[in-house]
Amino acid sequence: MDKIITGEITLILLFFILLSNHSIRSFLMETIIGHILIIIVLITYYYLDKYIGTVFGFMIIFIHYNNPIETFYSKQDNNESNNAIKSEENFRKTYCIGNELLYKGKEVKNDMVEHVFPEINFENNICNPCDKKCDITIVEQEEQSTEQELGFSTLA
Repeated sequence: MDKIITGEITLILLFFILLSNHSIRSFLMETIIGHILIIIVLITYYYLDKYIGTVFGFMIIFIHYNNPIETFYSKQDNNESNNAIKSEENFRKTYCIGNELLYKGKEVKNDMVEHVFPEINFENNICNPCDKKCDITIVEQEEQSTEQELGFSTLA
């Protein structure tokens, strides 16, 4: 009986540790050594009591499916969205004074923005890029040269 109570208490503690500590959870769920440790603990719990072993198995399945795995692609998407926001802010800091778009000291009209700044793409309609409500994206120079090499024109 003492083994079962000890097993239940350690099972509860293990469950909370796995839920609260991301590094331990990632180690156990994403490495071979972690998988081997889980199997050893599962066999041990099943040896103590088959019900505790079954509960431990369900607990591992629950934690495994609720473990967000951050992949290379999700990190890359986050970096791209952060870079896009930074490039818009840099563009506005460089070319906007107040709510006016300036190029070489002269004001640029909204209908001429695409010709003067080919790196700007408007999400909806042409608007004042200095206005924060205006949805714009800044195409990097490398992307522009690749598009031009492939025959895609941003000015067309």
